[in-house]
Amino acid sequence: AALVPAGEIEDDEGVFRVEYGCNDICDTNAATTAELNDISVSNGQVVKLETDEETEVEWRNGVLVGLEAPSISLVVTCRDSSGNVASSSATPAFVPEDDDKEKKEDDDKEKDDD
Repeated sequence: AALVPAGEIEDDEGVFRVEYGCNDICDTNAATTAELNDISVSNGQVVKLETDEETEVEWRNGVLVGLEAPSISLVVTCRDSSGNVASSSATPAFVPEDDDKEKKEDDDKEKDDD
């Protein structure tokens, strides 16, 4: 299970591609489900994710395209024909703001204003 960056990533939001796989030696047709905060998603699906205090879901033609929530988790579950179950999870890796970069930009702006 993975949420792979598919565009610019900021401190609390970005666009991610859902990626997952399931392998079973005895059952080549193991059933795989994937959910992003309990919403079904498919392998390769691209979703805009944002951490926010309130939860908002954006759909386009019945497909999840955006999700805002306090926490975000992709859970992938595989079940073989014998009933064996395995799961894996992933969370989006947001890039924290660079406070030093912002401070430098503010200092440069102040110099320009003088």
